[in-house]
Amino acid sequence: MTVADPGPTSAAEPDDISRRRYRRKIESRILVARDAPVITQIGTCKLAKPVNIPLFLSYGSAMKLNNQRNGYQGANGKIYDEIEKWYGEDLATDGKDFSWTKSPNPFSDPNHHGSIDHVWEKSNVVDFLASLLGSEFDCDDLNTLFSCKVKLQTVFDQLPSMDRNNVKSGFAAMNQNLNGMKGWMFSQGFSVPKFGTLYDSDEKVIQGLQRQAIIFHLFNNDGGIQSMHDATNNRIYGAFLALDDFISTNKIQRANGRGDLTQTFGPTFKKWYEDLLNNVGSATYGWASGEVARLGADTSLSGCLRKAIDAFQSSGRYGQDKFKIDQSHLTWKETPITLKRSLVARDDTCILPTNTSGTITRTVIPLPATPTSTGPAPTTTALFPPPTTLLSTTKPSSLSTKPSSVPSTSRSSPGRNCFVPAGCKNVRAPDGCAIVCS
Repeated sequence: MTVADPGPTSAAEPDDISRRRYRRKIESRILVARDAPVITQIGTCKLAKPVNIPLFLSYGSAMKLNNQRNGYQGANGKIYDEIEKWYGEDLATDGKDFSWTKSPNPFSDPNHHGSIDHVWEKSNVVDFLASLLGSEFDCDDLNTLFSCKVKLQTVFDQLPSMDRNNVKSGFAAMNQNLNGMKGWMFSQGFSVPKFGTLYDSDEKVIQGLQRQAIIFHLFNNDGGIQSMHDATNNRIYGAFLALDDFISTNKIQRANGRGDLTQTFGPTFKKWYEDLLNNVGSATYGWASGEVARLGADTSLSGCLRKAIDAFQSSGRYGQDKFKIDQSHLTWKETPITLKRSLVARDDTCILPTNTSGTITRTVIPLPATPTSTGPAPTTTALFPPPTTLLSTTKPSSLSTKPSSVPSTSRSSPGRNCFVPAGCKNVRAPDGCAIVCS
C-alpha cells in the first residue's frame, strides 16, 4: 500500500519511539476484537485439552487495520495485505449476464456486505478427526495421542491466522452472500432447513445458482484463491504427515493396554479431503440440476425469470463439467512440520482426565509401604482422588506425619496441597494432584 511521507517530526508530532508505541497500542486494541472459537469436542469425543482456532477478525475489525494511524508500518498492515480481496457479485434475474468482480478496494455499494472467509474451511480439521473415530482409533486413543504425546493445537495452528505474531495466509474478503453459499457447498450441505429458508423463491434460487457458478470459477481459475487453498492444505497435510512420523518412531500404546496405535493420518487425510472436494461438486450439481429442471418445466415462471434461467443454462458456466473442483492446483507437498510435544510427553506414565466420553477409568496403583505414626501404611493411592480431597488444604490423617528420613517434596498452590511420597512424582494433571510411583 502507498503511504505519504509524514515529513519531519515537529513539536506537535510524536517522535519515532512514540509512533511505535502508539502503533503497538492500536494493534493490540484492534486484535482484541476477534472470533476465535474454542474446540472442546471432536465428534462425540470430549477433548482432554481444548484447542483454539487461530485468531481471525470480523469484516469490520479487518477494515480498521487499513484505516488506523501508522497501522501500515506494523503487523496490522501485513495482516491486511495478506487478505485476498475483494470478491463481489453482479447477479441478474432478468436474462442479462451475471458476473463477478475482484478489486483491491472495499465495496462502495451498501448492498454488498463484506465478510472475511477461510478459503480452506476451518471446520475440516474437526470433521476429519471425527471421521477417524471408531474401534481402531477411539476417543481414548485420540486423547492419549494428543494429550500425552503431542499437542493437537499444533495441527490447528496450521489454519489461516491473523495473529500478528504468527500471520498465516488463507483469508479472502468477499461479498457475504458469496461466502455464505461457499459454506453451504463445502460444509453444511443443502438439506439444512435454514438453506431452504434463505432460498425460498424462484428468484433467490436463480441467484443461488449464479453464486455457485462463481464459487466454482474462483476455485478453478483464480490464482489468489488457488494459492491460499494449496498453501493451507499443505500446512495441514504436513501436520498429519508429522504425526505419522512420530507414531512410527515412537511406540505409542493404545489406552488401557490394547496394543500399539496403528492409525495413519497423512494418507488417510489426503483421500478424505480429495473425496470431500469431489463431493462438493457432485452434491452441488445434484441440487443445481434439480432446480434447473424444475424451473425449466415450470410453465408459470415469469418472463424475466424464464429469461434468467435460460441465460444461466447457456452461459457456459453451468454443467457437470463446470460444477466441480479442479484439484490440479493442490500440490500435496510431502513436508512434515515440526510438532510440539506435550508437556507431559517426557513422563513414562501419562494420565488422562476422566471427563471424556471414552473408556478411561480412574487408575489405582500400589505405593511402597511407608510407616506413619497415625495408622497403617496406605496400600494404594488414587490417581484422581475425589474433588473434596483435591481441594482439601490438609493432608489425610494417614499421611499427616512424614518420617524424618523422607525429604519434603510437596508442592502447594492456592486451594491445593499435594504430598508426594518418596519415590513418587506429581504429574500435575489438569484435575489437580496426581501421584505416580515407580
